Amino acid sequence: MSQPVGIIAKINISEDSYKKYVRQVAADVLAGNVFDCIRGKNRDLYVFHYLKKENALYAFCFFNYGNSTFLLEHPILDMFKKITPYLDDDSKGYLIATCDSLNNTPEDFVYVACIENRKWKEQPLSVAQQEAYWKDADKYFFKKAEAGMEIVMPRVLDKGVIKKVKALGEKYRVQHLKDNLHTATIEKPLELFGGYFYNGRQFYCCMPGQDVVIFDHINLQELRQEPYGVRDNNGVIVGQTYLATDPAKFKVWHKNDTTFYSSAEAVYDYKLNPYPSSDGLSYKMISDYIGEDKAYIYFTGEQLLKSEIGAYAINSSGYFFQNVLLYNKSQVRAGAIVLQNIDAASFEILSPDALVFCKEHGLENPSGSYAGCFILHCRDKDGELIIHNYDIHKTSITVERITSLSDYVADTKVLLQDIGAQRLKNYYPQYKEGKESIYYEAMNSWLADGFEDKWQTGQYNGSFLIAMNNYFYCCFQLYLQDKDTTYLQAGVSLFEKISATCFINPAVFHNTACIYAALGNAEKALQSISAALHYGYEKISMVWEDQDLSLLFKNQDFLSLKAYYEANRNYYPFINLPVLNKITTITDTYYKNSVAASMLNRFSIPDLPSFAAELVPEAQRDYYAEMKEKIAYFLNAALQQQSLYYKDNYARYKDYAFLNVRTHFFALQGFFNEAHRKYRSNDIHFCMPIAKKVKTLIAQHRGETDTEMLVQEIRGMGINKILGLVE
Repeated sequence: MSQPVGIIAKINISEDSYKKYVRQVAADVLAGNVFDCIRGKNRDLYVFHYLKKENALYAFCFFNYGNSTFLLEHPILDMFKKITPYLDDDSKGYLIATCDSLNNTPEDFVYVACIENRKWKEQPLSVAQQEAYWKDADKYFFKKAEAGMEIVMPRVLDKGVIKKVKALGEKYRVQHLKDNLHTATIEKPLELFGGYFYNGRQFYCCMPGQDVVIFDHINLQELRQEPYGVRDNNGVIVGQTYLATDPAKFKVWHKNDTTFYSSAEAVYDYKLNPYPSSDGLSYKMISDYIGEDKAYIYFTGEQLLKSEIGAYAINSSGYFFQNVLLYNKSQVRAGAIVLQNIDAASFEILSPDALVFCKEHGLENPSGSYAGCFILHCRDKDGELIIHNYDIHKTSITVERITSLSDYVADTKVLLQDIGAQRLKNYYPQYKEGKESIYYEAMNSWLADGFEDKWQTGQYNGSFLIAMNNYFYCCFQLYLQDKDTTYLQAGVSLFEKISATCFINPAVFHNTACIYAALGNAEKALQSISAALHYGYEKISMVWEDQDLSLLFKNQDFLSLKAYYEANRNYYPFINLPVLNKITTITDTYYKNSVAASMLNRFSIPDLPSFAAELVPEAQRDYYAEMKEKIAYFLNAALQQQSLYYKDNYARYKDYAFLNVRTHFFALQGFFNEAHRKYRSNDIHFCMPIAKKVKTLIAQHRGETDTEMLVQEIRGMGINKILGLVE
């Protein structure tokens, strides 16, 4: 099985010898591999640079897929073997090829060698060498990879290698355009760079989940890729935004989760919005939270005058931007907020690490976030104070004066426990097979604590209804063990509260049918079986043979339901009026549409001839008219919700007259976007019939309110400029 593999080396060598080796041997080999990685859009990663403090070359070549043959025949392994003429007398080092580059497992090493007397000697690593190798990997590869390897590439690849990669890229770009630009068509666009396409008429950007953006006045012959996006000689494109500026002076600044841009004209935020009066030429980024130009400091995205801030200090133990403090003699600022009721001139932080403070004082983290809650112990001339933000999701930065740290800690322990309990309040217990009594008791406690609010929040949530169904199952199983009807009554009590939305998870009705049958209530049991049948219970065939329902086996209504199923089993489950009526009872549009989308994956829909008026018996025409109207809403609502099955669902129903023009346009956007994703063929031809259908339906329904609204939406969109949907 192919998996991430790697070639890793660390070699002590003088800097002069290293430079000769790179220039004469390594640069061409590495540049070729790195460029192939970029061009092929795979996820290989390369570290190769000189560690001056250790007088060593360090390399970690991470290949997302490979095997032992791939590694042993790889040109990079041979490249490292050819370093011996450049070694110094005291050179030491290791060279490893491993079939598992994510773990320190010597049994996965397919090649291991160490340097002895300026030669490679194949031999296993000692335990100490193995520990050193993995420590190096963590420090010089994994930590940098976590920060975003594509961003920090200049720091982990030798400059000479990068220069050759860029040269290869430019050579490929020019040749690729020369050979293929004339072949680009609307139906078969040419991808010039990742996410950027040319179709013979327009150069445009198409990225997942976003509208198409067309860039006019772009010189294709000048286009080249940069770390921030693409550029020609007159401007830059970052994502879907074009900026007319000198590309030679445009830069991206990135540290962890913080991004800025600078140009000759300005400094920009991560959305490319310019800061007023900023100076891009003098801008530099100091840390995750701080950047500066000649007149301003840029703190967590806020632009602050240096003349007003003066000398300052930063406390970043709050992790989130809104909890990072900048303080000086005139103000204490947390993110964008200047904190009040603090004397900044005398302000000092007594416990500078918020997480350490919480740990030392046994204060729990109620937020569920790995960054923990923020509690900073400080003081000014007026006494001690706490700056806190207990739960990043629910609380805001607060200044609280205290008279006693011990009293504050004692009170806060209780408060944090209460906040944590409130957060966990909506987390229903987890069911484990064979632990029915434990789950039953846990659920009873959970149900007793604000159930109405929980039900209002979770009634359309699939996971919530699974938890409810687990409860019904446990109630019945515990009854079978003890014959105590208390369990059955508990199940009935809950079911009566939530029955209105159980159609979303029809498995519920199998368990409730068993509960009612055990209580001798045949009528209610039959209602549950009917609901399971009509709401599409996938294991409905089990119901007819379930001995826990034997009370009903001779009941005429039970036999009728079974006969109905047998007559229609070849296309069960199919859409029906009970389901459609249930969907119309949902008043919240978001939930109504999302439930419709999930139902579409469960049910089939009769084909159009079934709804032709001349084929419907007169006595049933009112019923079919109601069905037709509700199916139209159901199908359009469902198909206008993206899902994993969207493509298949649209293919099934694209020719149904029920579909409106907005549904077809929604499909067109999805298919058009899908065709432009990575690893797709960029083949747009299958979008053309949908585009034709959209144009036809618009022409047929001009003047209608919804059609006119859609026309206005489409008119300015990039996809319209490409496919010509409306004038």
